[in-house]
Amino acid sequence: MNWGNKWDKQYPEYRENDKYPDRAKLEFVVDHLAENIEWVESQGVEFGKIRPADGNLTRVSCMTGGSGLLATLCESAQKKGVQILMETPAVSLIMDNGKVAGLVAQSADTTYRIMAKGGVVLCTGGFSHNLEMMEEMVPEYAGNYSNAAIGDTGDGIRMAAEVGAALYDLCWVEAGSPVFDSDFELLMYRLWLVLTERISIWRESFLQEF
Repeated sequence: MNWGNKWDKQYPEYRENDKYPDRAKLEFVVDHLAENIEWVESQGVEFGKIRPADGNLTRVSCMTGGSGLLATLCESAQKKGVQILMETPAVSLIMDNGKVAGLVAQSADTTYRIMAKGGVVLCTGGFSHNLEMMEEMVPEYAGNYSNAAIGDTGDGIRMAAEVGAALYDLCWVEAGSPVFDSDFELLMYRLWLVLTERISIWRESFLQEF
């Protein structure tokens, strides 16, 4: 069963008008997955063993987690002379004759206009931590706890929309159960959830009293 059949079986509602997904683009991504992973490994990233995931799929994770993946890739980029601007988020895209030609980034005291030579890579991510977007796109899930990265605030989606990008008219929320290799991992995960909830309650109480 190829990825297209798996998609149709897992998300039959998206076959109603055949708009989703863009099969040509996804076919390209799927066809190049293996070489992409090989390239990431060539930058020094180590992956763990392949594990089963939801939907009859498989998953392979970086052994050092997401933060370790990012740290390794950043180190590799810096060795190649790439300048990384910390605490300098992109705020808007620069257009030239209807095409994205660069971006504007803002640090605490400096505004950067960065023009691209080969294109702009817009890593949009999601918007789990943007309550306004959650209430607009998926109101039934707004305000619920999310373990997505704190940076999932939809900035890339907003910037793309501002220059005319077409957004999906259907939004979906991905939810599922994590996979654990041992009872100890499961116990630690449950402990982490409890601590996260308690810290959030304490922080809210402290801010109100302050």
